[in-house]
Amino acid sequence: MLNTERELTPSWSLVGPSVGLIKKHYEAVLIIALLPALLAEYGSLSYAKHHFIGIGIIAAAGLWRLINTPVGYYLQTRAVKDKIPSLGECYAKGLPFWFKVVGFEIFFAIITVIGLILLIVPGLIIFRRYYLSPYYIVGKNLSIADAMRIAAEQTKPVSGWVWGTLGVSIVLTFLAIIVSAIRFVGPILAVLVSLIYFFGPALRWHEVSQPAGKKRE
Repeated sequence: MLNTERELTPSWSLVGPSVGLIKKHYEAVLIIALLPALLAEYGSLSYAKHHFIGIGIIAAAGLWRLINTPVGYYLQTRAVKDKIPSLGECYAKGLPFWFKVVGFEIFFAIITVIGLILLIVPGLIIFRRYYLSPYYIVGKNLSIADAMRIAAEQTKPVSGWVWGTLGVSIVLTFLAIIVSAIRFVGPILAVLVSLIYFFGPALRWHEVSQPAGKKRE
């Protein structure tokens, strides 16, 4: 049974605040998330006619996204606390977390896959426990081990709400795949659909990390 011990914001209700934060931080979101995603889509389209050029563009987009990984988490963890970091601040203070964040994501992917291979349920439990860990690494400046431990502890009493957040992300991902088939504008619409929940997980993290009984500030 999913544990929903605390009353948090319904997962779909986080879409509105997420869009609001995107509007508020549109310049940073543009560079950190939107342009790399659009570049990847352009590379995919180019690959159909020019394999070599397409692969190069996709690789460049992938590298851009990889570099931006901790930068995006920094922006998210600051924005949900009503801070307004500049793009320069996001890079200056986000990049030092690069090795910890990327190291965690590699480890997270490995243990999740192993859990799914051995038995589906353990893999899903692992995913829920540690899904929000990067926000603890960047937002609380914790080690990988401490972030994973605290993420597991704080999400256990509200596992249903965490699953809800994951569910919204999955639904929007499938919706993005569907609209991507629309001729000409599909790839752009797909990126925009997948991006509207950009701050959703961070908003959930901010609620979860608050003391029991206290909602997002």
